[in-house]
Amino acid sequence: MLEQHRINVIQRFEIENPGYKLINECDSFYVEIDFNKVKGYDKLSETAKKLFQRMYKRHNACQGLDYKIKWIPKSVIEHKTHLEVHFTGKDWLHWCPNGEWY
Repeated sequence: MLEQHRINVIQRFEIENPGYKLINECDSFYVEIDFNKVKGYDKLSETAKKLFQRMYKRHNACQGLDYKIKWIPKSVIEHKTHLEVHFTGKDWLHWCPNGEWY
């Protein structure tokens, strides 16, 4: 029953958002992206790339299905203490190594 619910959520999302794929990982849903297509990703250190990937999945998973597309990263800049991430919805956040964002 729960597995069918997951399948229904994924199918509904992908029908409503053509071209995007929803990933279910540990009962969290996030939009699959090609990290290499995010502007600035190639300039990140290996540590920052790992942080970016981890934080993206966590941050996008906490967004409701109606908001996930708005929170897809378009660019990233590495700073000494955080990552500066800009999204499709013109919002931006700082992602920190301790898992916080602001």
